[in-house]
Amino acid sequence: MIKSWLAQIFGKGPETIRPEELEEKITQLPKNHQLLDVRTPEEYQKGHLPGAQNIDVMQASFREEIQKLSPENTYYVYCRSGVRSRRACQIMQTQGFSDVINLQGGIMAWKGKRV
Repeated sequence: MIKSWLAQIFGKGPETIRPEELEEKITQLPKNHQLLDVRTPEEYQKGHLPGAQNIDVMQASFREEIQKLSPENTYYVYCRSGVRSRRACQIMQTQGFSDVINLQGGIMAWKGKRV
């Protein structure tokens, strides 16, 4: 009951994917599936998932930059820990993107599964 009430107030959050699930998919992503790194360019330069596009969610130009992307594609969105990417997914959903998936735990969880 409380969960459905919160969903009505805050809206449905973005779908999430665990690092292990994404790892299984990442080598076989169709052309209409993209990785989107929403960290700063400096963070991106220190390491990112192969083939990921970088658009910093904290920049005022984020909404403008995502409008250059196809809203019909599927986007796997990540940041450092999953907080900024969740926000980015929410923004993308309000801009008409229907298939955005947040990497649970961000790149830290991705790296952690390899330890």
